Amino acid sequence: MAFEKILGNEKVKETLLKTIKSNTVSHGYMFVGKEGIGKMLFAKEFAKIILCQNADKPCDKCKSCIEFNRKQ
Repeated sequence: MAFEKILGNEKVKETLLKTIKSNTVSHGYMFVGKEGIGKMLFAKEFAKIILCQNADKPCDKCKSCIEFNRKQ
């Protein structure tokens, strides 16, 4: 399940997942806000979902997910 590690921010999660499902991902996103609110975690999870090669995103089994998890 996407964004399961992140608590709260349901509206942001919903918006990002909607862009992925509708294949309308923009070329760039800015994650801004106060320090410590999870911007980096959101950005990493979003990138992982976009890069995942399987329909069940993120799968944590495809080459992309394995490499992504290794680099974190």
